[in-house]
Amino acid sequence: INGIVNGFEAHDGQFKYVASIRDDFGQMCSGSIIDEKHILTVAHCVFEPPIDVIKVVVGR
Repeated sequence: INGIVNGFEAHDGQFKYVASIRDDFGQMCSGSIIDEKHILTVAHCVFEPPIDVIKVVVGR
């Protein structure tokens, strides 16, 4: 199965504590916003990709 089963669509700004971690191809992972400078995610999301291609998007 590729995707979320029995989930629902989230609207912009609905989950203000969640960040989208992306590269040039789209979303790779998600993370929890800890404060203005820190996002908590799992290591494999940021271990391999070069740091200059990782983007964090919040509030969308």
